[in-house]
Amino acid sequence: MPRLRYFLPLLLLTLATASASSQNSGFYLECPTTTFFRDAEFFMPFTKGYTASGFRLQPTVNYLSTDSNVTISAGVLLTGIAGVDGLWKVQPVVTIDYRPARWVELTMGTLHGSLEHKMPAPLYNPERWIYSYQENGLQIRTATKHWESDTWVDWEHFLEPWTPDQERFTLASRHLLTLLGDADGKCMLQLPAAFSGSHRGGQFTTLDTCIETLMNEYAGLSLSYNACKTTTLTAEAPIFLYQNLSPTPHTHYLNGYALYPSLVMNISLPARAAGDKSRATKELTLRLGFWQAHHYQSARGSYLYQCVSWHDPLFQTPERHMLTADIAATAKQRGGLGITLNASIYHDLDLKKTDMVIGLAMQIAPRVALSNTAKQ
Repeated sequence: MPRLRYFLPLLLLTLATASASSQNSGFYLECPTTTFFRDAEFFMPFTKGYTASGFRLQPTVNYLSTDSNVTISAGVLLTGIAGVDGLWKVQPVVTIDYRPARWVELTMGTLHGSLEHKMPAPLYNPERWIYSYQENGLQIRTATKHWESDTWVDWEHFLEPWTPDQERFTLASRHLLTLLGDADGKCMLQLPAAFSGSHRGGQFTTLDTCIETLMNEYAGLSLSYNACKTTTLTAEAPIFLYQNLSPTPHTHYLNGYALYPSLVMNISLPARAAGDKSRATKELTLRLGFWQAHHYQSARGSYLYQCVSWHDPLFQTPERHMLTADIAATAKQRGGLGITLNASIYHDLDLKKTDMVIGLAMQIAPRVALSNTAKQ
């Protein structure tokens, strides 16, 4: 906290100097605000449940340079959890976004991470949105008519040289290729693919053991059919892979795989006319899937899909057979307020047990221009 008190004024002074040197630039103040409640009823031996209610506040001053396609953001991420005295986390936020072309963006500093990565749960645990939201490092994102991607390095822990500690980081990349059709057509065939690698170790550590590198990949086909203007049906057939590439493995399994065929229905209702009482854009997504895994593990994925336990080092089950069901309902008001209600059910056919999670969140991001150019 003391370092943060000196750091922010110096950074804002630097941004003000940069703004004065460019005619096509401006400042604006933004304050993304999220309130949430999440209840995870997890009783199977793979992970533990929890309940969290709180808020996330991220006031930032943003400097936009329209002539060089650069945005600089500086602020602080404040996270509060009900039942904790004071704030749970206080984290500085510094981001530089550079767009050398309209279809690609380079980000350094605080990343556009968490659920924005759009990674599947077996590779990226959605519960990290609660307990490990902020990511820092390097990120490259692309968006074209036939290809979108997100590639990033999240540096999770810095190794102080010559200490009995380890550095930790995650390298991941997600891609979505449109092979046939487009979003406005009747049918669309896409190829989603991704990988995630987690490493802990480091050359400057005084430890010479427990170096670990775990890899996960997934790829498959996704066929979407626009049944009508508001409803889209999608069939997915991905395969997930796992490998332990550590010099001395310490995991239960060295490699594994999983199949996860799913059916998805998405209903999107546009906002009504201005004269109606309700002017919210509404969206409903339903997903049914069957998870079949053999020796599957993942360093950053949800333990609900794995063949090992997060809290019991002796527990393992070579095979998994699980039915999953997800529902997500969102409504976004024209004033900017977004409300999301989601729930997931996991029924293990082998253990004959069921876990579930339900969450509710409200989000809004008010913005105030601090200069004339920023208002444009």
